[in-house]
Amino acid sequence: MKNCFLIFAMLAAVFSGCSKNSGNDKQKADGKFFRKIVISAVNGNITANDSLNKLIDFRLPVNFDYNDLKIDSLKNASGKTLYSVLLQYPNPVYNRFAVYDSAFNNYLIDKSLNGKISEESFSVKGLIFLKVSEQFTSKEIFELNRLSLYSISDTSVNLVFRAFTLMKSGNQEYTQKIDEITADRIKTTSTSSKYSQVRNKSDVFTFNYKSGKYESANDIFDKYIIGLIQNSKYSTDKPEISDEKSAWESVGKNPDADTINYAGNSKSSMGFSLTLSEDWKEFKNFGITEFVNKEFKGTRYFNSIIGTTISVVQIPADKAAEDFINYKLEKVAEGKIRLRYSDEIISGRDFVQFFEYYCGNRKFLLIINGSKYTYNDYKDLYSKIVNSFSMKC
Repeated sequence: MKNCFLIFAMLAAVFSGCSKNSGNDKQKADGKFFRKIVISAVNGNITANDSLNKLIDFRLPVNFDYNDLKIDSLKNASGKTLYSVLLQYPNPVYNRFAVYDSAFNNYLIDKSLNGKISEESFSVKGLIFLKVSEQFTSKEIFELNRLSLYSISDTSVNLVFRAFTLMKSGNQEYTQKIDEITADRIKTTSTSSKYSQVRNKSDVFTFNYKSGKYESANDIFDKYIIGLIQNSKYSTDKPEISDEKSAWESVGKNPDADTINYAGNSKSSMGFSLTLSEDWKEFKNFGITEFVNKEFKGTRYFNSIIGTTISVVQIPADKAAEDFINYKLEKVAEGKIRLRYSDEIISGRDFVQFFEYYCGNRKFLLIINGSKYTYNDYKDLYSKIVNSFSMKC
């Protein structure tokens, strides 16, 4: 068995063809459009994710199984419309809460939320806040509620307050409620169903202009609740996320494993190789879902400088690429490795192009996807990459 290298001089013209969708590319950035972009990012679309300031972490396995996606609109003090995005998953590692304006400027991305999440906006004494409530469990026996407040100004959205508001354990219940919110302080009172150190206690969180948060010198309720959890002797066999390592392990990844590399001259265990610069980052065993009608496990390369992805999947030798994509590969280049490919296809702000490589009993589908606005600038680079593809025959 030997390596057969694909070198086609004629491919210099591959990237000159173009078939465009009709219609205006500009779309109104309303809640429905934001939902479309978020779902596209969830499905692995790099361009969509970049427009959301990398809302989705593509180092994690692609995960379509979200519990809820909620898009809300609100106005800041100057009347500008903002959009909040709340994305909830069974695994909290994937949870996201973000805020954008209609031009996709990103004001906030919070990746630290747990459990069942709800959000709403409210105003008090001329201040505008987003309130996010979480309900989750710890060590199986502690039921917890946590409250986060994000202040809304004309130019920013910031997390300014976060505290537990409820803990239930057995027949004991502990609660903390907010009594007052001003620009300078938040006052709370706490109580419990039985006598405890937090029963009928008050606390004051003073706004710290240096940290941009409401802070308490005592933090009575949170310290007490965290102490109860940490001092509990109850053990559980269920995995809990407590740090970055356990977060990675919750999605089946070993944080010490070499699963993400800078590509260079990339040789895949799937039996192909590409010549790429170190600007391309390689993601092995990646879930490929964009532009195909079923999910494939393959290799994805991403160049953050030019915003382009290259995805390579192996398809059955007795099948055609058209069995898995909704486009025709009408151009052919003959050689030791047979190549079929499409013209550049324009869809919205993106371009996509498909290449099917066939040799012996192996067949691969390569998909290039990036911004249509920079396509001509990097057309020669794409051609060189396609020319560098080799495979075992």
